[in-house]
Amino acid sequence: LAGGVESMSNTPRYLFTGRTKNQMYGDMPLVDGLMSALTDTTVGKKGELMGLLTERLVDKYKLTRESQDEVAYRSHANAIKAWETGLFDYVLPITIPGKKGDTVVSKDEGPKKLDLAYFAKQKAFFKPEGGTITSANSSSLNDGSAFIVLASEERAKELGLPILAELKGFGNIGVPKELMGEGAFKIVPKLFDRTGLKIDDIDLFEMNEAFGAVVAAALVDVPGLKADKVNTTGSGIALGHPVGATGVRQVVDMVHQLGKSGKSVGMTTRCVGGGMGSGEVIVRK
Repeated sequence: LAGGVESMSNTPRYLFTGRTKNQMYGDMPLVDGLMSALTDTTVGKKGELMGLLTERLVDKYKLTRESQDEVAYRSHANAIKAWETGLFDYVLPITIPGKKGDTVVSKDEGPKKLDLAYFAKQKAFFKPEGGTITSANSSSLNDGSAFIVLASEERAKELGLPILAELKGFGNIGVPKELMGEGAFKIVPKLFDRTGLKIDDIDLFEMNEAFGAVVAAALVDVPGLKADKVNTTGSGIALGHPVGATGVRQVVDMVHQLGKSGKSVGMTTRCVGGGMGSGEVIVRK
């Protein structure tokens, strides 16, 4: 049983000093644990936010603001369509008890019906002067969880478990930490090498939208990659990026979406802070 759980809404603020250490009296600063998680502390003297690092990706691949906004627009539009047509019927509702009764969360709260004009109105967040990355073309902050059962074919048959898909290949790759967003697409050639597949053999891709710039750069860098095969039911921008759960969420979605679309082979990838990329090739059974 493998999976991940993330509650970004409950990430605490830390108090690193106390009356018995360093400081006896006076105010003490709280450190935002969430901002720390979104900062690469190995870049520069004080670290650098992931979004600011991704502005370097924008510069390297000469990405336009419009190309990033289009990725974000497609993410929301595809996710809305998927929810409305029942493609996410495997998502389990969560019941949250409260003093005034239970609250049932039965669908993603992130996807919204937005037009391109909405995205164009947003201001650059990480680099106010000359930047292109906004809150709207970045992934949102989320709570979420996802799990899979991974077993050998022999063991699954022995236990009478339904075999939904085969993990055909997986891998990790290192990229410059200052360009950590590259990890989501620089892993693609390695996955091809490990599986013997080519770009045309992949029916669906999900490249996690930590930022729209990541997918926009992938469409520039990966030969033969077509936008209509990428993130067809949304990704990190619309569905959210609860960092401790995103990887397995991508795999769960890919397994089900391959089956629902009558397709066979999918690839899931993501960038990782610190300069890594990881990914999987999944074959639906």
